[in-house]
Amino acid sequence: MAEHDTLRYDPIPNFLSSDLFTLKQPQSNETPIKTFIIEQPVTIQRLPYVPKDGDLLVDAGTARATIAASKESPNGTPGYAEKHQNKTVVQQHAIYWDFDHDGIIWPQDTYFGCRKWGWSIPLSLLVMFIINFNLSYPTVPGWLPDPFFRIYLDKMYKA
Repeated sequence: MAEHDTLRYDPIPNFLSSDLFTLKQPQSNETPIKTFIIEQPVTIQRLPYVPKDGDLLVDAGTARATIAASKESPNGTPGYAEKHQNKTVVQQHAIYWDFDHDGIIWPQDTYFGCRKWGWSIPLSLLVMFIINFNLSYPTVPGWLPDPFFRIYLDKMYKA
């Protein structure tokens, strides 16, 4: 018998009912939101974040344009969020790789970023190729591919 044949989900506890773990939308007409389906055990094992009364992070599923909200920092990282209000969250994430702050991530920027993490030379070269090869074309300002596989931060939303 193969290994995947022996794996099974944990049994569904008897105390669960379809009404348990439902939410009421705060500004709606009292329509509950189900957070799991009994017939799909994985939805019970992986329950979504449900804000409790008093939690600072509300509407966790709502995308924020300029902050990466979390339960620990519902208004983004203090200081960092204010400094980068003119950048999207994905641009803020990619700024780490732009060492010369010119808005372009060159392959050597990716390589040196991986080396700063302590990764080996072969692994850093592989990651550099994978990242820049796959993210360069969607971010180029025109139709022609960039021969240097540069990633342009101002078009990062396309990647």
